Amino acid sequence: MYTEGNIASTYSKCESLRSPYLQRAREASRLTIPTVLPEEGHKGAHKFPTPYQSTGARGVNNLASALLLS
Repeated sequence: MYTEGNIASTYSKCESLRSPYLQRAREASRLTIPTVLPEEGHKGAHKFPTPYQSTGARGVNNLASALLLS
């Protein structure tokens, strides 16, 4: 089946395909709810900035609720 080396190499190969989507998601998260998708290399003791507008966060929570109900 799958070996540990095979899975790790497949994950590494797909990193270039995955990185633009992760970068876009991190930028959106930074403006809405920064704890959803923290920056790469984030430590547990890191304090997140508070976005002082609630429109983005309210939209994210609304979409999450709609997905949960469906």
